Amino acid sequence: MSILSADRNPRGLRDEYKAFVGKKVMIGLRSYHYVSCRVTGLDPLYLEVTVAGKAMKIPVDEVDNIAEAPEAQAEYVK
Repeated sequence: MSILSADRNPRGLRDEYKAFVGKKVMIGLRSYHYVSCRVTGLDPLYLEVTVAGKAMKIPVDEVDNIAEAPEAQAEYVK
């Protein structure tokens, strides 16, 4: 389990990420992996997403960057 740093307050991140709920996004993780998915909801410590129909939870402190993706983009984890 990861520990949140002082500069990445979950409440602030949740406010930042709520604009992406219901949209297809590309998420860059701190572990140098990428996820192309649809954000379905927010939990206090997790982004709830679906990747190719499979529900997943991504810890918000693992998200390095997030951006909206085109609807035609395939969903995957790399």
